[in-house]
Amino acid sequence: MADEKLVEAFVQQIRHSVDHEIEDEHIERIRKGVDDKLNQGAKLRETPLANGIDPFTVFRPYREES
Repeated sequence: MADEKLVEAFVQQIRHSVDHEIEDEHIERIRKGVDDKLNQGAKLRETPLANGIDPFTVFRPYREES
């Protein structure tokens, strides 16, 4: 589980960023989603990457031969 204070800070930011009241049921779903995303980020950071590792996809623009 992610840091509860961090999760709550994100939830409060979401509450203040919308112009209507969010029902408690939805807040719990938002809280779970924020917690899941923070946990996924932590898992990703556990994998060490060397500076020379290329990304999975590399953008190569197509240039039509003239």
